[in-house]
Amino acid sequence: MSRVRKWSALAAAATIALLPTQAAVAARGNPIGLGPIGFATGQVDVTQDFAATDLTWTITDSDAAARELRGTVELRPFVGDQPVESARTIAFGLGLGYPYVSSESGNAQSSAYRFEFLVPREGVAANVVWRVIKVTAEDDQGHKRTFKMPGAELAVTGLVDTTGPEIGIASADVGQLREVYDPGTGVALRYRFEIMDEGSTPAKGRIVLRGPAGRTLTGTFQVADNGYEKTCGDGSYFYGPFNLSCTATVQVPAGSPSGTWAPARVDVWDRAGNLTRLIAPETVPAITVSRNDVITASDFQLPATVSAPAQGVPSADLTFAVSGAVGGLASVDLDSDVCTQVSHTPVIGADGRASVKIEIRSLTGRCTVTGVKLTDAAGNVSLYGSAHGNTDLGLTIVVV
Repeated sequence: MSRVRKWSALAAAATIALLPTQAAVAARGNPIGLGPIGFATGQVDVTQDFAATDLTWTITDSDAAARELRGTVELRPFVGDQPVESARTIAFGLGLGYPYVSSESGNAQSSAYRFEFLVPREGVAANVVWRVIKVTAEDDQGHKRTFKMPGAELAVTGLVDTTGPEIGIASADVGQLREVYDPGTGVALRYRFEIMDEGSTPAKGRIVLRGPAGRTLTGTFQVADNGYEKTCGDGSYFYGPFNLSCTATVQVPAGSPSGTWAPARVDVWDRAGNLTRLIAPETVPAITVSRNDVITASDFQLPATVSAPAQGVPSADLTFAVSGAVGGLASVDLDSDVCTQVSHTPVIGADGRASVKIEIRSLTGRCTVTGVKLTDAAGNVSLYGSAHGNTDLGLTIVVV
């Protein structure tokens, strides 16, 4: 070899030896770096029981002005070179509390982290490799850095998940009205599900409703975990991956006909793709939605005061004007704080106004009617008052 070629080869070798690796130091112009990262063990067997192993990593920041640091670590199972299921995200931060993994030691210039990874026992395959696919970090000086495939991995021998999630509770969400007034712009119906899956864990679901003229509507939910916030559906938070409380919202479109929306089915999938289905679950109530487009009522009146009788219970008539009832007005159902409805069958006066009698049995001597449901002989329904999401009726009576 010539002297020139020899020195060229030596220079190239020296250059290669001195090249900084992405996982060891920061890129030029970016002070954030990723130090050692890895699992405490390279392999684990969870065929008999759950197991946990530590994932540790270090973040460096050469900017001396940095005081705050946070980021995320994403893990995903692989079969061979193919990613399966979905990634799981860990949020970490310097001196931050839950949901962040807080630093064990150090400062913004060099901080160490430890996360106890509970290894899933079941998945799409018996043998998978969990790999750290991405680490992100950012400081309070505006620097951000992403490290892809830094090399940390854990080989897992487990079980194949062949069963779908368990649906413990399927119901209307807390506060969801069972009879809802639709002003014509549509309404949102909310449902809640308690789901458990100790295998590959729940992933997503949906509820299908069947309504007027056989129409169907669908509301969906998805398990989401960006490390900072863990949700399942709209505003439903969770802490552990196995037992979730999820919400789904079904939007009844504007202009939809009045009628009842009943559950046709509930579907829930886990991360391995297994499905659990409930057909017409009895625990999910049918919800009546009315645009008040058949029966029309107005001028609701209730005396502001009523004199206490010498004997018996004070009572009064709630009256209103009504029209459009097919075959006549069949029933009137009131919502109230403490008023007692004497009869659900309305009395129609000579002036055409309908009335029902109520009794005031409150110890405070007052009661308020918050909702009125009208049903005609053909089954059409109209809904009035705040108890049904309509305008407040302003009907309060006081015993004097």
